[in-house]
Amino acid sequence: MPLDDLEALTWLRSQPEGRVAVNAAKLGRQWGWNRMRTSRRLKAWEQAGLICHNAEAITVTGSVTPTVPEDTAAVTEAADVLICRVAVLDPVFTAMK
Repeated sequence: MPLDDLEALTWLRSQPEGRVAVNAAKLGRQWGWNRMRTSRRLKAWEQAGLICHNAEAITVTGSVTPTVPEDTAAVTEAADVLICRVAVLDPVFTAMK
C-alpha cells in the first residue's frame, strides 16, 4: 500500500540522521509511488524547506509535523474571553461584527 505524503516524510525523518542516499525512482519504489510523483513531492518539499535534495542524498531539514506550544489552548481561550468582554463593553465593536 502506498504511503501518503506525511508517512513518506516521517519515513525520511526516521532514517539515520534524517538522510538517505538514493535516487527518486528507488525512493518512490520504497514508498509505493511512481517516479513522477516522487520527483514532484521532493521538489515541493525542498521548496517548502522540509528537505535538502541533491545528487548525493536527500536530507530532512525541518519538522515533519507542525509543533504547537502546550499553552496554545490557554492563549486561545484568553483571546476568546477578551473578545467577548470587548463586545459586551463596546457596542460599536459588536455592531462591526
